[in-house]
Amino acid sequence: MAMQSIHLINPLENAAGGSEWRTLMLYDLLRPHADVHIWTESKHDPRLPEDYPIENISMEERRFPCGGTFVFVGFYRQPGAWVFQSRSDRTIVIYNTPYPEQFVTMSQIISALKSPVEIVYAAKWLRKLAGQPGPVQPSPIDLEKFAPPAHRFVERDQFCVGRLSRDDVAKHYAPDIAMYKEMANNGIHIRLMGGMLFQEQLHNTPGIELLPVCARPADVFLKELDCFYYRTDENWVEPFGRVIMEAMATGLPVVAHQNGGYSEWITHGKSGFLFDTQQEAMELLLKLKRNPELRKAIGAAARETMEATYSAEATEEIVNFYLG
Repeated sequence: MAMQSIHLINPLENAAGGSEWRTLMLYDLLRPHADVHIWTESKHDPRLPEDYPIENISMEERRFPCGGTFVFVGFYRQPGAWVFQSRSDRTIVIYNTPYPEQFVTMSQIISALKSPVEIVYAAKWLRKLAGQPGPVQPSPIDLEKFAPPAHRFVERDQFCVGRLSRDDVAKHYAPDIAMYKEMANNGIHIRLMGGMLFQEQLHNTPGIELLPVCARPADVFLKELDCFYYRTDENWVEPFGRVIMEAMATGLPVVAHQNGGYSEWITHGKSGFLFDTQQEAMELLLKLKRNPELRKAIGAAARETMEATYSAEATEEIVNFYLG
């Protein structure tokens, strides 16, 4: 009996992008159970792992997905004219950016595929924003890859706080520049991967290390930290925040702004910390710096939360959804 065909469609333009990694991890989850293809209409980022069979959509060569289940991972890029030449047996859109108007346009375009559109949400707040039914599914991560390192709580000279993201103004909160300097003045070492946009303001500041995007694999980078800090620009609410889940899986205490989809998986004071103001964030970071046992307890609870979120049962439920 032929395996079911599933087509994952995403621009794949940024190796540090959350939707890109959701696409690749869905491929890993589904390929033992289905004939899975990865498609892009763009030039994919060469920094993405080479062992994924990424196919380029081409109208000229009539190379595009046809038949089976189509999964559009995100809707921030509208599909091209190929959808009017294709057909799907089932169409799924993963709603992971807070733009209802764009989703309406996307739905109109992909209605050409002649199958009802199902919605999967990256977080509950996005489902509430859209006002339409559909399951909430966290972006899959590899729990084994992001396992806590054995050396995490070995005593070292400096308490190290870090964050990683795309090197994009929306992914950073500009007033953090002053807070990073204050952290450094308080003996905290800071590592920012994807923070080169602050190079002019923070370059050569003792205790602050700036790294380009993808300078180190995410799992390796996270295992070198004692704490993970995260806040985005006030005009951008993080829809989900895959990096937060990876940090929690690695057993890191997370200190993150309360506005973000990731907050739905954090119990404040137990599996992480959520703050509103920079003063609150600074107080939490200094508290963690002074208290290794608190770091250990919060990190352990964070890991347990991720083990429950990505349990075998939860993963099976996601797989079964796509298999229909």
